[in-house]
Amino acid sequence: MQIKCLGIILVPFFLITQMPSSNEDSAGKRVLPEWLKGLLEADKRWTKDCCEAFDRSCGLAQHRSTFKYLEISCHGIPWIGGTFAMLYFYPEGAYLWMNLLWLLVLDVVVVAIIKVRSLSSFRACQ
Repeated sequence: MQIKCLGIILVPFFLITQMPSSNEDSAGKRVLPEWLKGLLEADKRWTKDCCEAFDRSCGLAQHRSTFKYLEISCHGIPWIGGTFAMLYFYPEGAYLWMNLLWLLVLDVVVVAIIKVRSLSSFRACQ
């Protein structure tokens, strides 16, 4: 039953990400609406302002090791390895660890699809 549910979720997501864009100009590039361009520019400006404010108040070099730890701890591979270890050493909680394993695999697949999609659109713009 879980495999069917997973297929029901992934198939429409795959179809949506593979749909061609209907709002393209003559060069094949996507045309963004004006409100979206404004929102993206505001997002760039706010992100730059926040990063500069953080750098002025805290200093980036001071927190570099914290950022590196955060990057490593959010990576999916150590979590999957830890889940396999918990399945091996604590089999009485197998239901919990199997659910976590399925969700981690789903997360890795969805992130991979999103990254491939964004990479292909990035290559198309060059």
